[in-house]
Amino acid sequence: MNNAGFGTSGHMHRIDPDRLSREIRLNVEALTRIMHAAVAAMIPRGIGYVLNVSSVASFQASPGLAVYSATKAYVTSLTEGVSEELRHSGVRVTALCPGLTKTEFQSISNTSGLATEFPDFVWTSVPMVARTGLRAVAAGKTLAVPGLLYKVLVGFSTIIPRGASRKITRIITRRG
Repeated sequence: MNNAGFGTSGHMHRIDPDRLSREIRLNVEALTRIMHAAVAAMIPRGIGYVLNVSSVASFQASPGLAVYSATKAYVTSLTEGVSEELRHSGVRVTALCPGLTKTEFQSISNTSGLATEFPDFVWTSVPMVARTGLRAVAAGKTLAVPGLLYKVLVGFSTIIPRGASRKITRIITRRG
């Protein structure tokens, strides 16, 4: 499981650019290097599993989480591309795209207030997210979105215009 990463919240121009660079290096560059090394070792064996942790934020631009969403869009896109490249290799590659899940991520990304801003039904549990990801990679699925609510939201985000999606996300998250 390729799960290293962190996020930043707030308006991008107000966030320390060095922190943004670290976020991009970890969420994009480190993930790519780790995935490259893992896949290179798995291909000669003809079997292997890569589970990259992305986010439902990867499916739409998120005001207040712009850089985080962009890095997760990279993770999802990279995973989809490599999954197709390796389709007949025996190596399975999956992007796990959870929604809100209570972990240490909230304190690191300065989004601890989300725990009280959103109702309990929008939060997924760590065990459910992990099960969803492990089942998906074992089944050879390229994308795994835990929870019915988030499956619907991801589906919805692919059919509405991107401008409308950005505005809806801004309203829901009350950012800017």
